[in-house]
Amino acid sequence: FATGISPKFKNLEDLKVQLKANLEMEKVQQEASRAELEMLEQVMKGSKYSEIAPELVADVQTKMIRDMRLNIERGGGKWEDYLKSINKTEDAIKEEMKEESAKRIKIDCIIAEVMETQKIKVEKSEIEEEVKKFVSQFGSAEESQKRIDLHQLKHNVHGRLLTTKVFRSEEHTSELQSH
Repeated sequence: FATGISPKFKNLEDLKVQLKANLEMEKVQQEASRAELEMLEQVMKGSKYSEIAPELVADVQTKMIRDMRLNIERGGGKWEDYLKSINKTEDAIKEEMKEESAKRIKIDCIIAEVMETQKIKVEKSEIEEEVKKFVSQFGSAEESQKRIDLHQLKHNVHGRLLTTKVFRSEEHTSELQSH
């Protein structure tokens, strides 16, 4: 059974060890994400923002809808079927995302300010390494090309790595908390 999942597993025990390690890593990542979000919530409450341009909010709403749609389609579903199942239109979902979209813009502004102040950068080699890890999850290069937009993946990885660097450094975290 284990070798059927992947040739790298010699037996069931190898598979169990890897699954346990994956679950532990996921738990650590979830806790880190929760702590980051909590800190950002506190920073946002203490920050003052000018009015956010409706065009920016609409752009983020469109991206959120696109991501939701891609996730559903990657899972084998159809967007239209999903909309029918929740009895909503795409416009209704966009409207529901308005507040979350504005929140994301505020978070991005806070993170961008810390990145600029602390001169945080991500090297091209770091992005390529993360992209390779992600693409390796697919059976072949052809399969990965069918299922992912490489340009979008690189963009997403770049943003995630920058955000991670902001939160992982004590110096950057204290700066973030001071905003």
